Amino acid sequence: MPTNDSVEAFGKLIFRPREKSYPVLPDLNILIFKHSNDNGVYSYTAVCIQLELDTCGNSILEAKKELIQAIELYINAQARSCNSLEEFVPEIINTIYSPSKQKKELFNLYQDSKRKYLISRAQKSNVQMPVIEPSCMASFLFKNDIKLSPAVAI
Repeated sequence: MPTNDSVEAFGKLIFRPREKSYPVLPDLNILIFKHSNDNGVYSYTAVCIQLELDTCGNSILEAKKELIQAIELYINAQARSCNSLEEFVPEIINTIYSPSKQKKELFNLYQDSKRKYLISRAQKSNVQMPVIEPSCMASFLFKNDIKLSPAVAI
């Protein structure tokens, strides 16, 4: 299992339907690991956490492109095994949300990498702390309201 020190990049593959009537699939979390070979050449492994797919490349971009292609192939193969979109969508969503030890470990690496990135970014920021009451900080920093899906809307 790769370690947090070998995480070179992280991000999300975001699905946006072409039409409003098409179903929305969950975003997929992606990790890219950097590995040093014996000859000093680095290779990269890109991992889609939820689908437990991984690919390799000689660069971050190559590993990412290979992973996107692997995800497309996986989704197309899954779709061919179903009789309808109504059957396919729950199948792929159940796969994405199915638990596994590997998913848990990789997601922990993802969260830790994101935490370190956000802290590093905040420390490098040149923005000065405003002179405001601490109780007003949230309204100073955030301008958007929380959007809830119908399943959890109050």
